Amino acid sequence: MVECEAELIEFKKPLGTSNTLFITGISSKLTQQECSMRLKDIFEVYGLIYDVLVYNKINEAIDSYYAFVKFYSSKAAAKAKAAVHLKYMIDGQLLKVQHPKKGKAIDEANKQLFVEKCYELANYYLGFNGYNASIVSLSKYTEADEKDVASFVCNAKISFRFHDDISSDGIGLGQVAFNPSEIETKIIAVKRAKKMACNRAYGNAFSKVKLVVLSTGKVAPYVDEAASSITSHNLQGIIKINKVDIEEEPLSPEDDINWENTTLLQDINEQLLIDLELDY
Repeated sequence: MVECEAELIEFKKPLGTSNTLFITGISSKLTQQECSMRLKDIFEVYGLIYDVLVYNKINEAIDSYYAFVKFYSSKAAAKAKAAVHLKYMIDGQLLKVQHPKKGKAIDEANKQLFVEKCYELANYYLGFNGYNASIVSLSKYTEADEKDVASFVCNAKISFRFHDDISSDGIGLGQVAFNPSEIETKIIAVKRAKKMACNRAYGNAFSKVKLVVLSTGKVAPYVDEAASSITSHNLQGIIKINKVDIEEEPLSPEDDINWENTTLLQDINEQLLIDLELDY
């Protein structure tokens, strides 16, 4: 019987030293952005990259940049290290690749992966049609004590194709303060609170999912229910209330929810309009 190795991929920031590569000898004739793009082109063929960070040269005596490339998979990082170290050049300089000697201690709260990164990770290992993210419910959070605050709670579900018996549920709260004397701020607050609640619900659902990746390329998801302790009973106070300023852009492209990947986008948009009409 042929042994099949497996690797566990979690929906968390990959901050371990085994997932990270430390690259030196990068030509400083290029800009940091150019270096980042070149490094991504070189390393992404070996696996999905979480981030590429390029830093200025350590001192004036060393005419080069250094960088960190973070993979979700430690196996992909090891493969990239073996393939690139002293074998690839940028602007005539050979890249030196190694694992960092030590990592920075990070608490669990800071390991949470942004929702857009969750989608990216799921798409890479499961395929665009390998899972489904849906909203079970989205309603006003009636237990909120704050006045002049738009509060919504969302329940979301992640299910998997070919694994009908496996799903992950998540809950999220969105609260955004508004100025009661300005109707525009309430409209913005309602939209952003709903968006925030859905975003956090999806993130909570993904945080409980783990992927078992076999060396054959097959991927099996499973859900760790103990990975999250957020419930509807202890939502109060876990989300910092945001104050809406009518002059700021309410739907910033930097929002970390990826609405194009939700199956109920059209329904949510229609419901937003209905809710706003009912309020006014």
